[in-house]
Amino acid sequence: MKITTLLSAGILASAATSQAATLQLNRSITMNFGTAASANAFSSITIADTATESFSGSILDDQGTSLSTGGSADVTFSATNNSGFATGRAATSNSLIANEATGFQFAPGAHILLTFSGLDDSLAYDLTGGYAGNNNFATNWVVDGQTEQANNYASFTDLRTDGSGNLVIRLDQADPNPGIDTANHIVVGTLTLTAASVAVPEPSSTALLGLGGLALVLRRRR
Repeated sequence: MKITTLLSAGILASAATSQAATLQLNRSITMNFGTAASANAFSSITIADTATESFSGSILDDQGTSLSTGGSADVTFSATNNSGFATGRAATSNSLIANEATGFQFAPGAHILLTFSGLDDSLAYDLTGGYAGNNNFATNWVVDGQTEQANNYASFTDLRTDGSGNLVIRLDQADPNPGIDTANHIVVGTLTLTAASVAVPEPSSTALLGLGGLALVLRRRR
């Protein structure tokens, strides 16, 4: 009996620790970029082409709760630079992160990936991100199959993780005036991710659950 009690207490303690290290329902994370950033400041970062840099600090939610406790469920954030040209490094400065593309055209498929990991797969998320400093910085945002082109800020709702706690945000350069200018930067200043609701199962998953329940009922009747 004592062994069972101790095991149960250990499991509960472990679950509580894991829960405390991920983003909770109705809370949000705001990642800030550049030299003027404060909380969750992803600054003084230079990312070589094809390289990934992870946020090294303790990520805080909007209630000031740390989501970086050293456990396996910790929320982490990283940026991958796939600009695709010789001087294609990305850097943080002036409240933003941008690839340094001045004087260069993007290679086909060039992009930057921003990734949240350690999220709760059972929740649905809202996301707002962008930069309002220059309307020439048009960016294509692709998140969980949703796409939006924005000169400043983009917003998404009802986003789902990939099933392994990851939410990947892809940023592609979009020329706002094709043939007129060459606005070949990918720019983002802030990202706010909110755990907005409990995720509703996809119709296919719901149908499978229903069929499984029906099969069980029929089996019992026999």
